[in-house]
Amino acid sequence: MALPNFEGRAVVRSAVKITRAGDGLSEALKLEPTALHHGDEVFFVLRGEVSQVNHRPTSREEDSLVRVHTVEAQEIAMVGQGQVDELLAAERDRVKRLKDEEAGREPLPLDEDPQGPQPLAGTEALGDAPSGGDAGSPPPEGAPLEDYDSRSVAEVMAAVEALDAEHVWMVVEWEEAHEDRSEITKACFARLDVLGAD
Repeated sequence: MALPNFEGRAVVRSAVKITRAGDGLSEALKLEPTALHHGDEVFFVLRGEVSQVNHRPTSREEDSLVRVHTVEAQEIAMVGQGQVDELLAAERDRVKRLKDEEAGREPLPLDEDPQGPQPLAGTEALGDAPSGGDAGSPPPEGAPLEDYDSRSVAEVMAAVEALDAEHVWMVVEWEEAHEDRSEITKACFARLDVLGAD
């Protein structure tokens, strides 16, 4: 979708600036204090109103503009990851598709599964997604679990607890070749001990 010109100049990008995002949340935290810790992953839902629209140059040399929307937060709520996983995965897929289109890349027919990504056997109960795998993105080629790259260490460790030996070894091999996170490989070997596998 093309952006409208502004004062005869081309508008080539848009951006969003969110203000007052902490106001509503701070009020709720006064009533029900919550301790967040460094490194915690948190999710918020925000309702806002566009309070201002400005245009600024994309650079000093160019005559094109960026349209900047200032959104004033009206309400904000902290939510659980399971409530937003599907939305975030859909947005990642949408942005990837737009970037691929912009670069002139066509998706390969192999990339499109009409039923969506399928979880590994034994992992259906690990996330909030139904067993058809409608939520989340497919794992990178060879990754042992769906959304592997977006899972925290704790989430992968929890997932390992439900895997059979074959899939645990897949996690070990992936970690050794890619991330090499010792907490996960230790959890894998602990699971293999429980399963009595070598």
